[in-house]
Amino acid sequence: RLPSSLCTFKTPITFEIIDCKMLERLPDELENLEYLTVKGTTIRELPESLGRLSWVKRLILSNNSNLERIPESIRHLSKLTFLFISHCERLQTLPELPCNLGLLSARNCTSLEKLPAGLSSMSSVLYVNLCNFLKLDPNELSEIVKDGWMKHSLYEERGIKKSMYFPGNEIPKWFRHQSMGSSATLKTRPPRPAGYNKLISFAFCAVVVFPAFLKYFRHKSGEDDWDGNVYAVCCDWKRKSEGHLYSWFLGKISYVESDHVFLGCNSFGGEYFGPNYDEFSFRIHCSFHFPPYLERGEVKKCGIHFVYAQDSADHILKD
Repeated sequence: RLPSSLCTFKTPITFEIIDCKMLERLPDELENLEYLTVKGTTIRELPESLGRLSWVKRLILSNNSNLERIPESIRHLSKLTFLFISHCERLQTLPELPCNLGLLSARNCTSLEKLPAGLSSMSSVLYVNLCNFLKLDPNELSEIVKDGWMKHSLYEERGIKKSMYFPGNEIPKWFRHQSMGSSATLKTRPPRPAGYNKLISFAFCAVVVFPAFLKYFRHKSGEDDWDGNVYAVCCDWKRKSEGHLYSWFLGKISYVESDHVFLGCNSFGGEYFGPNYDEFSFRIHCSFHFPPYLERGEVKKCGIHFVYAQDSADHILKD
């Protein structure tokens, strides 16, 4: 049995509840916590007092098979940057989330039917992991990137990456440059209206599948968000006139048995390109995130999409 109050702790602490199979309820008062982990319990809901955890930065909810509800008060956790939820099969909805959240993972929560409200307008979000989120609408997810995250990139620093990972096998139709396999070549630069040569970001997409034998290889990454092997997704590109190969790290994903879509955008911070932009090619690939850096995931389809902004205004023009 847990104490009814944790208020006696005067400094931020880590509090973990792991494999307490008989635990059905958390204390109503949880304070002075910085990291809270609840794994392997029979808890049905978290208390409304969760919203008073003013210090909490990381919240992990894993393998709580009876968990049905996360309180609305979670939106008050102003310091929460990482929310990990996995294998909570009865959880059907997620409430509005804190505005400063950087990473949301809802892996193997097979009853979830929709994403939290306002996700597309949350400029702080950098990664959303929805592995085996079977009831989602892929079109809804692609619109979050297209109409939300890509617009934010106008005001972001160079190199800011945002991505999501979810079940699917199609590149969104709004991607101008698509290709079967892992490579795409942009032979010509489409004519741009005057003043629209400021490239602010590019969206990327890859349909990834892993060979079946990889499910027998388990690599402990040390991160609660990842089950099994962790893979880095990178994009190699080169301009024909230069011949030099550049590489960008786009994010990381974990092994899943079915086809999944890795979708996101990368900010250029307003880098300017003149009118004589020549041919260039891209290749998206997936390899172990830790040594040995061997390519393992197969990219079945890929897509690249550019976003330009008018130099003198905050108007965005999509390629």
